[in-house]
Amino acid sequence: MRKLYLLLTLLLFISTAWAQNRTITGKITDSQGNAIANASVTAKGTTSGTTTSSDGSFSLTVPPNTTTLVVSSVGYEAMEIALNGRTNVTASLASSQGSMEEVVVTGYQTVRKRDVSASISKINAADIENLPIPNFAQAMQGRAAGVIVAAANGVPGGSLSVIIRGVGSISAGTTPLYVVDGVQLNTGTGSINTQNNPLNFLNPDDIESIEVLKDAAAASIYGARAANGVVIVTTKKGKAGKTKFTVNTYVGQSSPLRIPEVLNAQEWYNLRYEALAYANPTASPATIRNTVLSNMGLPSSTTQGKLDSLPSYDWQRAAFGKGQLFNAEASMQGGSQNVTYYLSSSYSKQTAFIAPTDFQRGAMLSKVNFKFNDKVSMENQISLSTVSQNAPYSIGNTGFGNPAYAAGMILPNNPIYNPDGTFYGLPGSGQNMAGTFNHNVMAVGEYVKYRTRTNQIIGSANLTYNPKKV
Repeated sequence: MRKLYLLLTLLLFISTAWAQNRTITGKITDSQGNAIANASVTAKGTTSGTTTSSDGSFSLTVPPNTTTLVVSSVGYEAMEIALNGRTNVTASLASSQGSMEEVVVTGYQTVRKRDVSASISKINAADIENLPIPNFAQAMQGRAAGVIVAAANGVPGGSLSVIIRGVGSISAGTTPLYVVDGVQLNTGTGSINTQNNPLNFLNPDDIESIEVLKDAAAASIYGARAANGVVIVTTKKGKAGKTKFTVNTYVGQSSPLRIPEVLNAQEWYNLRYEALAYANPTASPATIRNTVLSNMGLPSSTTQGKLDSLPSYDWQRAAFGKGQLFNAEASMQGGSQNVTYYLSSSYSKQTAFIAPTDFQRGAMLSKVNFKFNDKVSMENQISLSTVSQNAPYSIGNTGFGNPAYAAGMILPNNPIYNPDGTFYGLPGSGQNMAGTFNHNVMAVGEYVKYRTRTNQIIGSANLTYNPKKV
């Protein structure tokens, strides 16, 4: 009798546990019968939910007392499905034209774009998604009317020039105010040689939208700092539903668009001789010849045979190589109706085709939203980044040691290396390079380093209370 009682108790326990949950499957389509991917399917009155796959199908485990499913998707009217004991359901969502209002960020709020009278340009995440753009400047180029975006120099990670509606002053700067997730950034360029970009910490794949406020209305919010316009960057947030993982990577290579052809040693001698002869018609051929030889750093006793056998050195080919680009990033987002999250990490390395110029960035972004009830919610975010940059010698006015500026103008009879492999023309070696451009740019790139590292943390938190909700 006791054994029978235990057996009945066990069967009752198993049947009770079995009845706790059940699985509902189905498919969601639009009015044309096309599958809707990433539609949200939740059990009404619970936190159980999932999203549809690429073919519109879903599978959701719900409590036994669930009677209704709620289906919603961007661009479609939400729909409630009565189960009536069914475990397999299908639904067709109607398109919702009115819910597709585009909104813009204007500083303190987001409003419908048609309700904004100020001049605003907006760049959406879809405009730059899956594009091999390593920095913020390239994300903006050519995508906002009235905004001129260009790199201030060719250095990877270098400063960017953003001009909104033209230059408004002769002597003052043109740099706009940058606001990232509500945090105003210091846009100082730092080192004159490395030209750091304060927005280097941003991973373009984390950007949800970029709004450019172009008229005087921006000053009512940000004051005098908005005189040159405001660029508002909003990063991505988590969305309720099944956890979504994204991995993206790409590699690339860069090289000069065109390398100008230069003269060899014999051609340079002949053209220089001809130019001096035309400029000084009364000068004797011997005088002109000695002057040209002096310009080339050669003794006046140099014979024609020696001139004809002078080797030529192509400094441009030696200085310009192949640049490399590597980028890898991963993110995850998801959550429930009350808690959503977005986490991402990225690593980017860009090596220019002129050594030793390079740029490296490692970044992490965390954003978590909490909804305590219909009135109170909290959002916090933190961004960690480390940026390393190595720039060539002299980006500014002293460009004699910069290969991009000087390599094509160094006299072709100047050697690059000595026979033993050391650099030619180093100070103290007793060797002098001929011509006005008398720096060995290859040696300058090897021995002169302009490297900076910036470790940055940006965080914010806000608590929202909406008394209008009930």
